[in-house]
Amino acid sequence: MGWSNEQMAAARALIARHEGLALKPYRDSRGFLTIGRGRCLDTRGISLTEADYLFGNDLEGVLTDLAAQAWWEKLDPVRQVAIADMGFTLGAHGVLAFRRMIAALLAQKWGAAAEEMRNSQWAKEVGQRADDDAAIVLTGTLPK
Repeated sequence: MGWSNEQMAAARALIARHEGLALKPYRDSRGFLTIGRGRCLDTRGISLTEADYLFGNDLEGVLTDLAAQAWWEKLDPVRQVAIADMGFTLGAHGVLAFRRMIAALLAQKWGAAAEEMRNSQWAKEVGQRADDDAAIVLTGTLPK
């Protein structure tokens, strides 16, 4: 492109000033869904690299929140994966609402824990995902 660092910095500063910063999506003056510093999600979307970056950040956040729970470390790594997947849709606070499931996990009552997962509003909303997570909790194995 041939721009100097100074020219790029000036352009970034001016555009950032005019665009502002929105950390949550909003509709711009033309009705386009926009986020950040003027990223039009309706027309441009995000790249695979950006999606993977956001996904990584979101997963780290869920894992950090779950790891703060005393019961988390008592689970084996495979079952942690299933609960992390559940937490990705519900947030850690949503997982904490599954008190009977957590009690069953701690007692290593895998069938009861899986049933608590399957017999929930969350399962109705996510369908096969809940079945997959419940199967992992029940068997202690990841799908191939």
